[in-house]
Amino acid sequence: MGIFKVVNHVLGGLRVEKHPDKTFIGRITRGFDFLGYWFSPGRVGVAKKTVERMLDKVTQQYAQGAKLVRIESYLTHWWRWVRSGIDRLWTTWSLGVLMSDVVRCGAAVHTRNPGNE
Repeated sequence: MGIFKVVNHVLGGLRVEKHPDKTFIGRITRGFDFLGYWFSPGRVGVAKKTVERMLDKVTQQYAQGAKLVRIESYLTHWWRWVRSGIDRLWTTWSLGVLMSDVVRCGAAVHTRNPGNE
């Protein structure tokens, strides 16, 4: 079974459909946006579109005469969302990399024991 069929089968089982304008299947070395974050090999960050939307929202609030405390509250919550996602993704990714390294090495993780050297 080819990779495209596998992806379609898994997504179908999850009852998830690919959006034709938002879906691109290619090498991850190019990076990709997902749920407001930018993923590339070894890196996770905030997607450019996410930052642009945040700036648009702040500009709109300011133009409508919003009090600075409201804008500050929005930015605080936005930043909390950014950090919580990146912290979780980084932890999950790091743990996944660690586990794959352990499996790849045949679980040959050695601890130093001075008494046996």
